[in-house]
Amino acid sequence: MRKVLSFLCLYLAITGASAQLTMEHAFDDPASININVITLENSGQKIFVVNRVDSTTYQCVFYNQDYSAFKTISIDLDPLFIISDFRSPILSIQYISENVFDQDPDIDILCHLSYFNDSDEEYAQVVIFHENGGTLFESDVENSNAWLLNAAASNSQIRSSLVNTESGAKMILDVYYFNEGTYSYDVYDLPGSLPSALKNPLLTEEGQGNYLRAFPVPADEYMDMEYRLAEGQNNGEIVITDEQGKTIQKIRVENNRGMIRVPVTNYRTGLYIYKLNTRRGIPRSGKVMIMRQQ
Repeated sequence: MRKVLSFLCLYLAITGASAQLTMEHAFDDPASININVITLENSGQKIFVVNRVDSTTYQCVFYNQDYSAFKTISIDLDPLFIISDFRSPILSIQYISENVFDQDPDIDILCHLSYFNDSDEEYAQVVIFHENGGTLFESDVENSNAWLLNAAASNSQIRSSLVNTESGAKMILDVYYFNEGTYSYDVYDLPGSLPSALKNPLLTEEGQGNYLRAFPVPADEYMDMEYRLAEGQNNGEIVITDEQGKTIQKIRVENNRGMIRVPVTNYRTGLYIYKLNTRRGIPRSGKVMIMRQQ
């Protein structure tokens, strides 16, 4: 009898606990490509959704915790391209702040923009967008490829692209200058100060090690996958699954960084999830749309 009562209590506890899980809201916009919960310095915690309207237009939508609309920031990439025949533009949002990049209380968004020309030469810019969609900062768009620093420096306080120092907050870019053929770490002084723990809001996983992105979006005949492994890692595995979670392909990588071209002519039209796994470092994942031509 005691065993029966114990089992009944356990069953009721389990079923009661599971009954507490209820869906609050569904973000069903097909343009949505990312969602996160962030904390703004002045406005508090918000739900942040990124919508990709088309290849050069993004919408950054902020919601309150009750899912009511807070703010929407529209970003148009067209004025930023330094070549006319660009392809595969990718905008990666790195950090969002109200106090770090200028003196007003509006939202500013730190982004990394990359794209390619017809010869597969990569162009990279670091851009800070203001709440009105304009730009507060652009890296030297005429003469450089600029990346946010993402490797930790040993025996120092430089741990990410954004860092507090004794002389104020700094932003560090890893830059290659075309005309001079030289590399440089360029340090910029920031007007504001960073939170003491730079884990939120929205510091990308790239800053903590693994990095992976796929393009073009949507893909048809192939997709290129650019990867970079966490510090000290020389091998890993990229796993591609469909929307149902079925594994479609596994790809071994045996270098710290590189580019892989994946034929997708055998893939069906649909959304696919890709993930980079290594023994150490936070896994990096994303999704890509395969659009087969009729």
